[in-house]
Amino acid sequence: MKKCVLSLVLTFAFWISQAQNLPEIPSTVEFADVHVVLSSEARQKVSSEVQRLLTPSSYLNQKLERMQLFFPIIERILEEENVPSDLKYLAVLESDLYADAVSPTKAVGYWQFKDFTAKEMNLTISDVQDDRKNLHLSTRAAAQYLKKNNQIFKNWISSTLSYTIGAGGAANLVPVDWSFSSEIKLDKNPHPYLVKAIAHKLAFNHKLTQISPTSKTIVEYPGRGKKWSEIARELNQNEIQIKQANTWFTSHTLPTDKDYIVLIRTDKSSAPQITEKANDLAKSEGISLGYPKLKRQTTVVTSTDQPVFYEINGKKGIMAQTGDEVATLARKGKVSIYKFLSLNDLTDRDRIKDGTVYYLQKKNKKGPIPYHTVTEKQSLWDVSHMYNIRLKQLKKFNRIEKDEPIELGRVLWLQKKRPKNTPIQYNKTLVAPPEVYTTEPKEVALAPAVVEKPAVEEKTMFITHRVLENETLFSLAKKYSTTVERLRELNKLGPFENIKYNQRLIVPYTEEPQDDWVEDEETQPVLMPAKKEVAKAEPLKEEPKREVETPKKEEPKRIEITTPVLEEPVNRTESKPAPKVEVPTEIPATSSVGRHKVAKGETFFSIARKYNTTVQEIRSLNNMSASETLKFGTTLKVPVSGGEEEVRSSVSTVTKTHTVARGETLFSISKKYGVSVNDIKELNNLGNSGIQAGQKLKISGSEEKPAPKTSTSTTAYHVVKSGETLFSIANRYGVTVNQLKAWNNMKSNTLVKGKKLIVKK
Repeated sequence: MKKCVLSLVLTFAFWISQAQNLPEIPSTVEFADVHVVLSSEARQKVSSEVQRLLTPSSYLNQKLERMQLFFPIIERILEEENVPSDLKYLAVLESDLYADAVSPTKAVGYWQFKDFTAKEMNLTISDVQDDRKNLHLSTRAAAQYLKKNNQIFKNWISSTLSYTIGAGGAANLVPVDWSFSSEIKLDKNPHPYLVKAIAHKLAFNHKLTQISPTSKTIVEYPGRGKKWSEIARELNQNEIQIKQANTWFTSHTLPTDKDYIVLIRTDKSSAPQITEKANDLAKSEGISLGYPKLKRQTTVVTSTDQPVFYEINGKKGIMAQTGDEVATLARKGKVSIYKFLSLNDLTDRDRIKDGTVYYLQKKNKKGPIPYHTVTEKQSLWDVSHMYNIRLKQLKKFNRIEKDEPIELGRVLWLQKKRPKNTPIQYNKTLVAPPEVYTTEPKEVALAPAVVEKPAVEEKTMFITHRVLENETLFSLAKKYSTTVERLRELNKLGPFENIKYNQRLIVPYTEEPQDDWVEDEETQPVLMPAKKEVAKAEPLKEEPKREVETPKKEEPKRIEITTPVLEEPVNRTESKPAPKVEVPTEIPATSSVGRHKVAKGETFFSIARKYNTTVQEIRSLNNMSASETLKFGTTLKVPVSGGEEEVRSSVSTVTKTHTVARGETLFSISKKYGVSVNDIKELNNLGNSGIQAGQKLKISGSEEKPAPKTSTSTTAYHVVKSGETLFSIANRYGVTVNQLKAWNNMKSNTLVKGKKLIVKK
């Protein structure tokens, strides 16, 4: 009897101690720069998941040790990619930070990529190499995938959900007012993936502060082109143990096409000596270990009008957001346009790159390391920006007088001038294929020079494709039934050169593509002579242009343009489809079904936002399947309020003139009229030049026309809820931010919860 009582007491004491070790679940959690308000039901689900995650076991201790080892590397890469640090917990959720993890659906590695998604994110998969198991490469690919989706949703919680069900699936589930919102609410039926993501942060952020630091550490060692045995000899380490920590590569000699970093797991006492060797090797070979060094200063951003400040290589910096130009960045950074250009070694003809952090302080006269090896067709400006060294000094150190291109593998001096009697050096491990980079014509054997020939016709048809925001060479190759190598050859792209948004590419055409491809003006097919054989590899600079033969007899047919459909590129560890979340849609009781004519550039997601509904609702109203695409000119049934029976497209095709007001930018004007910045530039022949107050611009297809109504217009009001912004409210009611501010006599964009706004006059 005494033994039973003692056993019960000990069990009760154990559970009390465990309860005391569990973190408190607050009603509001900050995750990925967003304040998440948890309903009582959501809070209970998060609490249950936290309790499950922290159930004591030997496996939990191993997982916590892997977090201590890998989190510093993951956090640094996420910071370099401008992705919130909290998203590191997705890697724990996906794989428990186990490199060899494989899901039932054959997703592999730290971040659980499927093979086709991995290839789209430029990860290598072969018999001897799988970059999904490489911590550095897979983390950077996951960050870029999340960042790409965040450009669609403008909310990191929505982007988190897209990581498990794809952008298309997330678009059907997330409420429209989450975009640009710094605060959201999870109702009683939150998506399980979001519950798990938040629980992982609360559980392990709490637990890691309670355990003792591990005696082990990870040292990052440059291994490009080296043998495993060679690395083991250099570091006096066990070769088998090194291989066990780097299961992503199983052959003897590491590849030379990238700066591959090898993980060396060692005791903290031995780490300083290995780190010193790694740094010396990186400096001698010009390998960039984490440059530029970025540290985000701005935490939460609710609109693109707000500046995002960074510390870049110890200097003040600002990140370029979508639509930013030199003038807007200078204004946000509180410097003159001339000074901004000077600080960043730019001219008024240079374009601003989205996601790049620009300097707001003068760069240094010397780089942080002695040398740099040029990789992936970097420019002098790229190297100057990466290492915080003035472009003028970089040219002086390397005896470069003009803006000449620098070749792959060239070693640049960053701290002193290259002696006159020292020739230009090239890193031999980065020598490019002779058929691409040779300076002399070279005979090529006819046998290996295999060129695919058309089976029936002697001529192959080609069309011009304009690159969409989420497209890659791999996805285009699948779409047009060709290969990545063929696309590079047709468009004279180098082996490391990536494609860019809105870039025009020549692609082979046999029949209409299954999904979206876009070309506005030049959509007509073009006949090009098929290539029969290759006898010589011509120099890159002197390669003759491919002649284009246009058919004369038949009129070129325009090919119908379809609206892009979001794919679901990442598949998760669960083989079953994720459960649907019931998303409340605030449609008034008097709502009815209206009609909307699809304008050029519109998507299911943008139309759903316009009418305050979901993509799933629009598809249901129109009896459309989940795979069915949206086409320009189609008339859709949409839910409307106030008894509206007919809803016309909000964009007219009439060309009108807009006079630039003080403070306006091309981006703000494009948003006002629903056109792209590039369309305005092309219509007005602006090139890369800016605009000035008083300047008159032509706007095509931009005249706003309100939907006709059967009832007399009356004033409508909206009570501001927590987390709402002027932008989200304007989108909800189909008006502009300027209209809201004018109707409510507002001078700033600041909103107060509970404030009553006029949203319709």
